[in-house]
Amino acid sequence: MTGFRGLVILFLLLPALALGTTWRVERDGTGDFLAIQPAIEAASAGDTIQLGPGRYIEYQTWTPPGWTWPMDIYGYVTKENLTFIGADVETVIIGPEVQEFLNEGPKGIMIPQEISQIRFRDITFSNLYNGICFLDGTIYCSHCKVEDCYYGAFVNFGASGSYFEFCSFYETGPGGGGVKIL
Repeated sequence: MTGFRGLVILFLLLPALALGTTWRVERDGTGDFLAIQPAIEAASAGDTIQLGPGRYIEYQTWTPPGWTWPMDIYGYVTKENLTFIGADVETVIIGPEVQEFLNEGPKGIMIPQEISQIRFRDITFSNLYNGICFLDGTIYCSHCKVEDCYYGAFVNFGASGSYFEFCSFYETGPGGGGVKIL
């Protein structure tokens, strides 16, 4: 009977174990990380990255394959099926204080073609060339705000589905505004 009880307990715990890890990014140092990219690098497929209040201004310079110039990127996603959740859309901001578009950058979060699914909720993307640059797969974006970006979200034609619900786009630039589908 003890073996059966242990099996039942293990069966009940398995769904909880399969949910993935939640990584906390906090500007005040109380989380697992201070910046977004280290959290992305530590995450595994299916994990959640929670962003605490603040403006996230840390970026990396990267040259995409086949490009001849580098660009600044605030988050380069390297893991499948990540979820980014901000504490509040009004207080979690990704992007510089001042708008300066140079060499098609800076980009907020860039998701390369090999990543097929990603989620965003309660995040503001501000003063970026692309708030979100998604090249393939499916993106779920809910309760987000995009302000003063050349393209709010840039979605490549290879993307199989993009869902934007309860998102706001403000004063987007000459690139066409809200969501650009190439």
